[in-house]
Amino acid sequence: MVGVSEGVEAAAAEPVTSAEMPADQWTVEPSPPPGRRWNRSVVVEGLVCLITAIGIAGLGAPLGLLWRAVAPRVELVQTEVGPDPLDPEPEGYVADEGWFIFIAIAAGILFAVLVWFVLRRYRGPAMLVALVAGSIGGSVLAAWLGHRVGLAAYERLVESAPAGTHIFRPARVRLSDVGLYFGFLPRVRGVVLLQALVAAALYTAFAGFSYSPSLRPEPLNRQPGEPVSWDSPAPQSPEAAPAPPAPDAAAQPLDAAWRARPEDG
Repeated sequence: MVGVSEGVEAAAAEPVTSAEMPADQWTVEPSPPPGRRWNRSVVVEGLVCLITAIGIAGLGAPLGLLWRAVAPRVELVQTEVGPDPLDPEPEGYVADEGWFIFIAIAAGILFAVLVWFVLRRYRGPAMLVALVAGSIGGSVLAAWLGHRVGLAAYERLVESAPAGTHIFRPARVRLSDVGLYFGFLPRVRGVVLLQALVAAALYTAFAGFSYSPSLRPEPLNRQPGEPVSWDSPAPQSPEAAPAPPAPDAAAQPLDAAWRARPEDG
């Protein structure tokens, strides 16, 4: 028994060098606290949602120019009392809004599909709010810009053109109401809400058919019951686990002393 105790003391006193340690244990970096990781995720998601809303709203400008280019314009003729439609029952008044509705529906479908599939890591209520807000802003911008293009020239001709001059009225969305309540609360009603309604309906439909409870793609090799966090490193597969370390040389005197122990009895 004396040999055994001497071997144990020798093994405890023997320092372990870096060559005998596994390679993955040489440096250990502390992981960030859960609270800090959560705060960083919220900030990043908020910035992505804000940029998405601003981007969708900014795309209302080219949509307004597109609507201005394809929408038919009502032809008027100047008279002594003002411009009158050349056609007694012009269809351009209805066709303007028809083209605007068609473009709004197409834009709502396109933006909902892009946001769902491209920004899959940020799916959720916040992204839905960004999609709706951006669609409302973009639709209002499209209606305003499409009507403003050529409006100054039209008003100048109405005021000063001689009788018999043919004037083309700019495109205009009549079934809409955009303004402010009490001077600071935005008021948006009418056709300009159609793009946001279509985008929200399609995005919600995608969420209803999603297989993931969080609506976001889950990382591979996730253990059952393990929370999903995009900031945490992916779990290692069993094939990537490090090999067990070799037997310590300091344990050899203990084995030798154990084999040299006399038989009991």
